[in-house]
Amino acid sequence: MKHTGETAEEIVDFYKPSEIEWGKREPGWIKLNSGRRIMGLRRNKNGCEYLGEDDLCTIYEHRPVTCRRYPFDIEFDEKGKIEFLSISDSVECLYELDGHNTTKELKALCAWEEKEEEPYYEKLENWNRKRKHKGKKKFLTYLGF
Repeated sequence: MKHTGETAEEIVDFYKPSEIEWGKREPGWIKLNSGRRIMGLRRNKNGCEYLGEDDLCTIYEHRPVTCRRYPFDIEFDEKGKIEFLSISDSVECLYELDGHNTTKELKALCAWEEKEEEPYYEKLENWNRKRKHKGKKKFLTYLGF
């Protein structure tokens, strides 16, 4: 938000299960009055809203950690060894594999992402436990935006 000058409402969108490749049992589903949704960066007809006319990411230095890790779905065991690795096809991104990625770098990105996700998923669980769900604006307000 600081880098773009945009509000959270302008940055994110809430995607239906039919609009994203994400398993129904995967974490991150938000119960809204309009149904289950996944929050992600807003897209336009050409893909990510932050993709410039030159096909370069306009927020590259400020992109979310998920974009930095993309396209890898990766999990490490307790000893720091790769336990699971696959290429995500949840969304299309021109910058998948945009450089050389060492195991050490991937591990650091995964740790960073996990650190950011834990409090979000905790808040999300509390939101989803509510009997009466509200809209997108209320959810963003609930998150503190």
